[in-house]
Amino acid sequence: LRSGDIHLPFPEELNRVVVDRISDILFAPTQRARKNLLNEGVSDKKIVVTGNTVIDALKMTLQKLKEPSEEKLRALPEDVRLILVTAHRRESWGDPLLNICEAIDEIVTRHNDVWVIFPMHKNPNVRITVQNILGKKTRVILCDPLGYPDFIWAMQRSDLILTDSGGIQEEATALGKPTLVMRDVTERPEALEYGNAFLVGTSKIRIIEMSNQILSEISKKEYEETKKELFNATTPFGSGEASRTIVLVTEEYLNNKLV
Repeated sequence: LRSGDIHLPFPEELNRVVVDRISDILFAPTQRARKNLLNEGVSDKKIVVTGNTVIDALKMTLQKLKEPSEEKLRALPEDVRLILVTAHRRESWGDPLLNICEAIDEIVTRHNDVWVIFPMHKNPNVRITVQNILGKKTRVILCDPLGYPDFIWAMQRSDLILTDSGGIQEEATALGKPTLVMRDVTERPEALEYGNAFLVGTSKIRIIEMSNQILSEISKKEYEETKKELFNATTPFGSGEASRTIVLVTEEYLNNKLV
């Protein structure tokens, strides 16, 4: 994965470059990731394209998915549209997070059938801003970070996702969810090319405009049909077999090394 900017995201982008330099095998999630490594001088013999293990975890979780354990999720009305929001990155602290929260406030005000679920990161740099702006907002549910099954339930239930996360871009793509990526750059351009994700940055106006466009133009029926088509397709992040491939290749490598 590469964003092209050593500082975005920080320190993940730097860590990736350093770890890749000292690795004997590099499991690339996509063909684009493989090309990034080749462009940096990594031998093709070291690279194995596997897909991303997050898709494995997603599909395993979906097979066992039950009603959420989080009471606030169970209390959601059935006949409403849901926006799932996550924002925690260091780059989002301060004014960017302020813009995000004010945009959410405006979106909920404009659409009276829209609810928001916002699992808040434990970091006070996030919580204080979110609670100050959205803590008393009607139809905005603030909660602690969700367990993985509950989070996948919320993703599947949502009509729109707003996030600055990396992994969520991959999961949302597999689920066929319209997603606004609230970052200036993404190391997962495959999601943008696939058609469900849009890079909007942290501009309040841009977030509001794109959210309104998606909420206004896509009817529930059209959205459900689109989601089904996308989920049945092979996503750019793999088919859910990455873990198996990684184990097999690693075992073969270790066995040959020990001989």
